[in-house]
Amino acid sequence: PSQTLVTWQNSMDLFVDRGLVAFDKDVRMIHRSGQQIVKKEELARAMNIDRSDIERLNKGRQTSLRCDHLLLEFSAQSTKSRDKGAGESVVRATDLQRLICRGAVHLQDGTMSLMGEYLQYLQEINEIRLEGSPTLEARIIDQDEGSQRLSMWRGPQLTWNRNTNHIESVNANVRTSSSR
Repeated sequence: PSQTLVTWQNSMDLFVDRGLVAFDKDVRMIHRSGQQIVKKEELARAMNIDRSDIERLNKGRQTSLRCDHLLLEFSAQSTKSRDKGAGESVVRATDLQRLICRGAVHLQDGTMSLMGEYLQYLQEINEIRLEGSPTLEARIIDQDEGSQRLSMWRGPQLTWNRNTNHIESVNANVRTSSSR
């Protein structure tokens, strides 16, 4: 199981027929999965899940995002529901295909901190593209407190392949420190 909370200041537009949701101004999103979810007992009761199954969840993750504008695109494939008409569909949280952020973007995902002006996540290839602005480079910082290792990538555009954990960029500046 996972949980996602989105808050915004100005507006939300939902385009059900296109599977799009757009949030505007001071957008904040928190996503939790596995052992990181909150109110596990209540969730188990509400979803009729055995409590022992909840305790056996993997470590999971906690991710937070801040930006000025957020666009979420869900899969065009629909799930038919007995409660809905033949042409209607139900969107599930696991159907996220693409996430696009603009303006003062900051994503914190585990030890990774990403900052820039534009961020796009593509679920199909599990990749994040991060772009800076003319006045500020895109930055990815990986800070592992356990090993006391700090790595930083800076450049006009950075790409993080989350499957391989490889970060690449043309004209990037990479700095790494190790524990003493």
